[in-house]
Amino acid sequence: MKRTLAVLTLLLATLAYTPFAFGAEEKPLSRSDRKERIAKLPEQHRQFLIDVEPIILETERDTFLRLETDAQRDTFIEDFWRRRDIAAGTTNHGFRREYDARLEFVKHEFGQVSSAGSTSSTARR
Repeated sequence: MKRTLAVLTLLLATLAYTPFAFGAEEKPLSRSDRKERIAKLPEQHRQFLIDVEPIILETERDTFLRLETDAQRDTFIEDFWRRRDIAAGTTNHGFRREYDARLEFVKHEFGQVSSAGSTSSTARR
């Protein structure tokens, strides 16, 4: 029983990270198209993209940017974290809590991280 559960968990984790799950059939967005779509997002969704920039896959980012409503984006965000929890072998939002804690540490120690991956001018040296 435990072995079956372990195999099933591994299978689900593998499927969670396959491009199939993110509509990889579509052509990637151009850099200018990405910028344009990001500029139209509400602040909370732009901040999500900034915060997860180190771990979001290109196909995930493009899928997120193609969504048309805030409700779709909110559902995507929940699924984004759920996929990572399952891959980490948890279902209790542990991955997200750990990531958020590390992100807050970085922001506190080095300033707000910009979308370009550099720190702000108010960063401590």
